[in-house]
Amino acid sequence: MGIRERAVFQMAQDRLCMPFSEFHKACEEVLGRPVYTHEFGMNRDGLQAELEGKAKAPTLEEILAMLPAEKTVVLMHNGE
Repeated sequence: MGIRERAVFQMAQDRLCMPFSEFHKACEEVLGRPVYTHEFGMNRDGLQAELEGKAKAPTLEEILAMLPAEKTVVLMHNGE
């Protein structure tokens, strides 16, 4: 399977059919952006729609908003 086929196939499955690291990498390559692990559990429908070209990528603010506020810690690094 190619990268796109891996991402689309696995996204349609309820059970993991390949190592998660391969699935994660395929999604990032196809979508052309970082995919945060919590998105797989909290935004599966959104990721699937994005893979199918039916939805735009969420903003970082929208991705962070998926996390419970009491469990969210954001660390910003300026590259120094």
